[in-house]
Amino acid sequence: MDSLLWVYGPNHGEKTAAYYAGDEYVDLLGLDAYTDFLDPEQVRGYDEIVALNKPFGFSEFGPYGSRNPPGDYDYRRFLEGVKKHFPKTCYFMCWNAKWSLATNQNVKEMLSDPAVANRDELPKELFSSATRSIAGPPVEGKWKLVFGDNFDGDRLDSIR
Repeated sequence: MDSLLWVYGPNHGEKTAAYYAGDEYVDLLGLDAYTDFLDPEQVRGYDEIVALNKPFGFSEFGPYGSRNPPGDYDYRRFLEGVKKHFPKTCYFMCWNAKWSLATNQNVKEMLSDPAVANRDELPKELFSSATRSIAGPPVEGKWKLVFGDNFDGDRLDSIR
């Protein structure tokens, strides 16, 4: 498989690089953080992880902590924290449900910020191989997909 990226994304904290598998195994670095406040006091381990010299991002982000957020987070605060305290950030992934972009506030403003590159602004060649079919049967199993976001399918298969 030649189109798979491996992310080393430990939870933020002390000794974030302690289990790093090595450059030959890792493509991207990240930290997982569930907090309202994107600053070095709330998200620890940034300096240690970026010292590994790979592209860095928030491999998981969710406001309000890891349990039962109210879904009213202003995502402009996330971007402000990234710009001010985590300047090497080049990607992020928001968790699902009430942590997601679809269920919180001022997401359109955050995504419209000049510091954010959206998929439609990237070179189209990056996505040309995404349309070709991958050999193999659909992933079998009893899948229950629960998303706060839109999802255009009810099963996982080899061409999605």
